[in-house]
Amino acid sequence: MYKQTKEVAEMPKTKINSTGSLSSRIENGVTKYYSYATCIGYISLSGRVVLIGEHFSVTTSRHLSILRDKHGLEKGDTFEVDAFKKRAELDNVNVVGGWIF
Repeated sequence: MYKQTKEVAEMPKTKINSTGSLSSRIENGVTKYYSYATCIGYISLSGRVVLIGEHFSVTTSRHLSILRDKHGLEKGDTFEVDAFKKRAELDNVNVVGGWIF
């Protein structure tokens, strides 16, 4: 369904925090947010901010809190893993990788 190209794979991530454990990358016009290697959210082409609601570590919880604050979202505005993957599929955004299968 999704095709990973060499060009996309080589695009650099932009550090959001000092260590780079929270980063972003623009792929096909979509800004994707990463906690380490896991995509935890994105801004769709329509401008919708989509964040995963579940966390995998204390650090990822912190990252999600930073992104919710940045975009003015509450915890209730986020998606459970399966709903996050479905929303991404509808938005044609590949979020698979890291801890998301």
